[in-house]
Amino acid sequence: MDMLVLVMCMAGLGWQFASATKSAQQIVLMADEARGPRGAFSMTAKVHDMQDGDSKDSVFKISSLEKKFALIEQLEPPRQQGRKLLMREYDLWMFTANISRPTRISFEQRLTGEVSNGDLARTNFAEDYEATLQGEEKLAGQLCYKLALVARNKNVTYRKVVYWVSKDLKFPLQAEFYALSGKKLKTATYSEFKLVLGKKRMTKVTIVDALQKSRSSVLVFAKHKAEKFDEAVFSKEALGN
Repeated sequence: MDMLVLVMCMAGLGWQFASATKSAQQIVLMADEARGPRGAFSMTAKVHDMQDGDSKDSVFKISSLEKKFALIEQLEPPRQQGRKLLMREYDLWMFTANISRPTRISFEQRLTGEVSNGDLARTNFAEDYEATLQGEEKLAGQLCYKLALVARNKNVTYRKVVYWVSKDLKFPLQAEFYALSGKKLKTATYSEFKLVLGKKRMTKVTIVDALQKSRSSVLVFAKHKAEKFDEAVFSKEALGN
């Protein structure tokens, strides 16, 4: 009888663990929807970089299909016009007017300021990370779920993310990003939630370097537009067009 009780208790604990894990993934999925839409869409990203007192601005056009394919085209500054990044699932290439063929690059490489390639190209936390619920904390006056996200594979931008999602609306509020070594790289704060393509979504991200607080990047997303893309748009052959 005691053994039966023990087995039932263990089964109950296993169910609770699976339920908690599932709930954590559901929270991340809902937060993903508040960070950017699925389907086919385009938008612009204006990036303001501050580096030790100096500043610069960049503008990118982002075209996305189901969060699996993305094309990022740099519009400003003029000297970098024509630079393109192409993402196809976990593959990423760069094209510029100075190279004859697309070059394979990594998601963690820096694009501009504190912004990595993957910060614009691949933002699918629910698919890329295994989430566990760490508890609840208050952040900026809001009660949040605190989650630990661990990379499912080595191809994603960060190896670990500590993530705060508002408990009531399931909006992402803050994320800390870590390297494979465990070193904290930077912190992102999500804000300015506006109605975008039928749902309230964040339109501003502030990223601050973990060690040098004087280094930061502010991303403002605008001009969201529902699109109809053929998958051929997201091919290496189309990069030079």
